Amino acid sequence: MNKRLVRPTLVWLIILVILPLPLLWLLNAGLTDSFHNLLIYDLGLLAYTYWLTIVYLSTRPKWLERWLGLPKMYLVHGLLGVLRPCVGPATLPVVL
Repeated sequence: MNKRLVRPTLVWLIILVILPLPLLWLLNAGLTDSFHNLLIYDLGLLAYTYWLTIVYLSTRPKWLERWLGLPKMYLVHGLLGVLRPCVGPATLPVVL
């Protein structure tokens, strides 16, 4: 496989999927609630970690810029900016 494609894919896989997994596991291991409420908590945690990623990417870290390139960082920053509001409102309909 092309090395130019594998490296960015692995970095974004780690940032967007693997980074929130320990937080999700800790949250779900410590809470006893209904499935619906746990799903809402998980979506809120995903929205929060995506927001933190957006803020971190906006600082333009030099190591990531050298490794991936600025256009790819801007692409993911923009996509997360669109995706995060789509995930966030899913946490609003909390069943009381």
